[in-house]
Amino acid sequence: MKQQFKISGFHCEACTKITSKRIGKIDGVSEVIAELSTGIETVNANRQLTKDEINNALTGTSYKAI
Repeated sequence: MKQQFKISGFHCEACTKITSKRIGKIDGVSEVIAELSTGIETVNANRQLTKDEINNALTGTSYKAI
């Protein structure tokens, strides 16, 4: 299942790597592709994810799914 989440706080490639790595650790996620220019993370998972799950994965950072 392919989903897209808008992430606030992207400024550089390091931002996309940090968020992708954290989101990738969510149970069921098989792939995460970050687009710096749009701030969108495309997530492939075997189930529907919620913004809360994304934000929980990003806890402790300045990034947030909006």
